[in-house]
Amino acid sequence: KDQWFDKLFKDRAVDEALKMGRFRDHYYYLTGPISWHPGANNDPGLPTVIVPTGFVTDLASIPRIFWSVLPPDGDYA
Repeated sequence: KDQWFDKLFKDRAVDEALKMGRFRDHYYYLTGPISWHPGANNDPGLPTVIVPTGFVTDLASIPRIFWSVLPPDGDYA
C-alpha cells in the first residue's frame, strides 16, 4: 500500500491543509476551498480544478451494503 501511494503521489505537493467538517452518517463538507493543479506528469491542457467551500461529499462513494467491510471514511479516503 505504501509503495503504491508513494508512486501515485510522487512529485506532488500539498498546497494547504484540507479544511472540512462532518455531518452525521459519513457526510463531510468543506470549510475552505481546495484545488488541484496539473503537474509536470499530467497533460498540460488539463484545467485547474477548484472545489468550493460548502461542497458536500461522502469521500469514497461506497455502496452502503459494503460499509461493514469498506467504510466510506476509512483510511483510504
